[in-house]
Amino acid sequence: MYRTLAFALGLAALGCSKSAPPADDPLAIPSPEELAAYQLPAKGTAPAAAPEAAPAAEVAVGPDGPESITIAPLTVSDDPAEIEKGKALFAGKGCVACHRIDETKLVGPGLKGVLSRRSVPWVQRMILNPDAMLKQDPVAKKLLAEHLTPMPAQGVDPQTELPALVAYLKSL
Repeated sequence: MYRTLAFALGLAALGCSKSAPPADDPLAIPSPEELAAYQLPAKGTAPAAAPEAAPAAEVAVGPDGPESITIAPLTVSDDPAEIEKGKALFAGKGCVACHRIDETKLVGPGLKGVLSRRSVPWVQRMILNPDAMLKQDPVAKKLLAEHLTPMPAQGVDPQTELPALVAYLKSL
């Protein structure tokens, strides 16, 4: 610290700086008056601690996930054509890169029986907005801790693609 100050004062003495730096310049060298006004804490005392920020209010989250993540009501179809559409979307959206359709973990959890472990609204929220779920939902946070890889958003259309994907997941 003293070397830096001595170097800066030496530069100033040599005339390398002809104009004063802007007042809001964080790298500006303080004037002798400013240095004299700065007081260090008395020897043996600790500097004053910054006030602690109030903890963020914990929002209660039910089995359907955070209500702040809005979703439309969904009736899960058992129509074979809708399930096949969901199967094609599952592959086309890249879900197969991280999830298997049995109980085996790949990168993410195996999805067989996922709708017996999670509610339809929870699955909807996780598919449509995984980033918010990973920040707000305790189950999603636990899954991230177990699998160490966050689920990326896949750009699933809530009206045209989500119903088919959920129908497929229910069929597993």
